[in-house]
Order: sequence, then structure tokens, then C-alpha cells
Amino acid sequence: PTGAIPAAPQFTPCAAAMPWRSIRRFCHSGWKVAFGVLTSQRYVTTRLHSQQQTWLRQVRHAAFYSEAVDDTVPTIPLEPPANEELVGGGAWKNFPALIDLHKRFPAAKWVFFHDDDTYVFVSNLLRTLSKYDADANFYLGLYWTPREDMEWREVKIAYASGGAGYAISRGLMRRLAAGMPACHTNYTRWAGDIRVGKCIADLGVRVTPEVGFHHEDHESYVWDSSG
Repeated sequence: PTGAIPAAPQFTPCAAAMPWRSIRRFCHSGWKVAFGVLTSQRYVTTRLHSQQQTWLRQVRHAAFYSEAVDDTVPTIPLEPPANEELVGGGAWKNFPALIDLHKRFPAAKWVFFHDDDTYVFVSNLLRTLSKYDADANFYLGLYWTPREDMEWREVKIAYASGGAGYAISRGLMRRLAAGMPACHTNYTRWAGDIRVGKCIADLGVRVTPEVGFHHEDHESYVWDSSG
């Protein structure tokens, strides 16, 4: 996507009256994490509304991406590439949303990208991100691989699961920005998080597993942080 960036969302998070001391420090400190939220028209009044009324009140920089404009949020509309093969599923939204998020918050130390049904414990996320150099190449998340009967036949990589949310460092985002338009055009038949993982793998960067990123209860996993 090219051209002017749509007006920034008017959602006002990070209220000064938040009672959690660590969150207040985050809201009014030098931390810069840009949160990108993928949603759709049918979930704006349910999933997304619940996020805005809970944990998203604790963050400063957030943008909401959908296939259409919804002024009640407001959402930022996205368009699939002309040759997209999975239009209905929304897998194509990842790249245009990440491109916009990087343009909107170019100085952010981290981008945290997730779905509208992902709940984030913000203080835990910040504690995790603080262990890493934001100007190095880091791609953090739940280590995942494509299904053997589906995408694995075409793309044999490990990637960060989008359902758990993933974090991309400023250093990696700056490298990734130049290649994302081509990835958006060329990767048109896989799940959205796999497309992002492949684009990052093309740069020679591997996912760094983090235990705190998950989309099921902890008992469902055998945790292995070896990468």
C-alpha cells in the first residue's frame, strides 16, 4: 500500500488514573511499543470492544485494522493484493497492517501484533521485551510450524503464532519494511502469520521462542526455548 496514511485512531488509552504503578510508569516513560490489532466488521462490537475496555487502556500507541472503515473505533481499512487467493479469511491483512503500523510509529522500539481475541498482560510483556536489544533483529513469539497437510508442503519454516501475538524489534522492522510490499504481493496462499514468518526468514532471522506467548493454557504445551 502506498500514499497517505489514514488519520490515526482516536482511541485514547493509557489513562493517568490507572491504579497499577508499573503501568503508569510505562505510560509516562520512554517505552515505545506500538500495538497493531487485527479485527473485522463482525467482531468490532464484541471482541475489540472488550479489549478496549480492559488491557488496551494500559497502552499508549495502538492501531486497529479491518477490511472496512468503522468510525466507532475507528478502524483503518486494508485491501488485499490483486492476486490474493484467500480473500475471505483475512490472511492478507498482516502485511498492509504492519506496513501502516511502521509508518505510523516509526520510532517504536517494538511492534506487538495480535488478533482481536488476544489478551495481553502488559507488564509481563514489557518485562519480556526489556531482556532484548530493540535495535537488534528480534522476532519473538510462540514457536510454531505449518501443518504438514497444508502449508508445510510449500514453506518449511518455524514462525511466531499470530494467535498468541508476536513482537518485532525496531531493528528488524526497519529491515523488514523494505521487503514487505513484495512479500504482500508474492505470498498469497498461506495463513497470515506464516507469510510474516517467511518474509522474516527471507532476511535470515529466526523466531525467538518466549514462554509467555501462548494461545492455549500452559498445560497444553511442552515448553522448549531452544529455537
